[in-house]
Amino acid sequence: FTPQPNNKVFPPAPFPFQYRQFLIFFGFILGFYLIDWLVGFYNKRVVQKKYGRIPFLYQHLAFLLQVVWSILNIFLVCYVVYYIVPADVTPYKWRETASGGSFLLLLYIIKYVARNVRRLRVLQFLGPLIVCIVSIAIMNGAKLYVVNPDDPNTPLIKPVGNIPKGLPPVTVHYWFPLYEVGSIISLALLICLIDICESVSIAKSLAQKNHYRLDGTQELRGLGIANIAGACFNAYTTTGSFSRSAVNDSVGAKTPLAGMITGFTVMLVLLVLTPVFQNMSANVQGAIIIFGIFPLFNPAEGLHLWHVDKFDWLVWMTGLLITSFAGVEIGILSSVGVSVTLLLIKQFFPVMREVGAEPGTRDFKDPVVYPGATNQSRSAIVIRVDGQISFLNAENVKEYIRERLEKARAANGAGSTHPRFVVLDLSGTPTLDGSALTLLFDFVTELDKNHGATLLLAGPNAEVIRSLRRGGLLDKVGPEHILATVADAVAYAEAQDALPSSKGSATPTEGRSSSEEEAEGGAGAAEKSFKSSGHSGSQLAV
Repeated sequence: FTPQPNNKVFPPAPFPFQYRQFLIFFGFILGFYLIDWLVGFYNKRVVQKKYGRIPFLYQHLAFLLQVVWSILNIFLVCYVVYYIVPADVTPYKWRETASGGSFLLLLYIIKYVARNVRRLRVLQFLGPLIVCIVSIAIMNGAKLYVVNPDDPNTPLIKPVGNIPKGLPPVTVHYWFPLYEVGSIISLALLICLIDICESVSIAKSLAQKNHYRLDGTQELRGLGIANIAGACFNAYTTTGSFSRSAVNDSVGAKTPLAGMITGFTVMLVLLVLTPVFQNMSANVQGAIIIFGIFPLFNPAEGLHLWHVDKFDWLVWMTGLLITSFAGVEIGILSSVGVSVTLLLIKQFFPVMREVGAEPGTRDFKDPVVYPGATNQSRSAIVIRVDGQISFLNAENVKEYIRERLEKARAANGAGSTHPRFVVLDLSGTPTLDGSALTLLFDFVTELDKNHGATLLLAGPNAEVIRSLRRGGLLDKVGPEHILATVADAVAYAEAQDALPSSKGSATPTEGRSSSEEEAEGGAGAAEKSFKSSGHSGSQLAV
């Protein structure tokens, strides 16, 4: 308690209601998914072992518990609103709730009638207009916009209020001269980013819902033209609004003609009808927006992402929570930030596997997917990298290769120098950046001097070969060490291993590494193996 100058003692400020909202909602979501995980874990580890299968009741146990959990959270929210939240923090306005809820119910009734009565199908397009007319009639008829006797500072139901009459003036002369250009440009870039994210998000949602193809270039071109035109009248930045797009979709809008009709209607209202809407209740706008947006909310998508990819679920949940409590712009930017962070994490830790071939075949596969695929060759190990090799992960790739090479040699016995070739499968690598080329350039020398091993590259695409040539790695590795397939690379390694020099009968010339001697001695075998796959060194010039 803090003493005040007037000698009165006031209690500290109560815990803000918005944080209570956040904690309740976060607890609800956490419990929702925790129930799903616990029931799934129990079914797999206990029920399936006991019965040999999962009975019908247990299959739907998670859903039943989630329903019970949702009901308990509804009671919890009601308890917090009525008994915990102080009236001076967030006073509960039952008139606003009753009015907005009634308009929302009326919208759904109109929608139901329009869908089930053929002759009244036109009501589907007139639902928002009907509730606005009803709101204006009730507010003016019952004088609900007058001062609330319980609270002189607020009306019984908050009206829209005064709307400036007339069209906005031309403001092209505001463009020049520009003051504080630096701050204006930085702010414009931020607004542009937010607008693009918001527009693309709602456009993708509606395209997925209505099953049509989205042309992103056309969307951005339209936004640019609209913003240039709006700038002539000092208009608010033009973007694909969540609320307006959802309302248009809910009333069946299919073409840009709906937007033109809306624009002309707004112009007509601004010119002659602003006094009519002055006493319309503000909550009717919220009812219309909720009615339009609610079909776009798909909680099943969260469950789907939870089962498919936890990273995607994290992005979805971040957008849901932050948008709910901090606004659309912050929610979208936060989701984009989380997405970029997760992409960098995935880039930093690409999928790397030591692949092998099933007995009797030369088709190299991932042993995680095909357990029978093992390394049948004593001469080489095959490492596959699925993803771009860049400065973020090049060191991880090198470390993984070292680890697998040492493990393979330890399996062949203490002091073994086999395998003596490392086949790097680049069939799943789209590009190599400059930092990755530099690291690989040094790694070729490191393998030769420190491990007595030779690096072979298998299955590079045209873009990777261009990068190898431009970075000098093609000459460093040698064209004979770049082969079309993993099978050709392993055959080349086995052929080199079978040469007398590889068995220790010949001593490398002073000043030259063993791998250089073997490359020279086995040039014929390398060329034969490489040409057997339909390629030659001259064909690498792409």
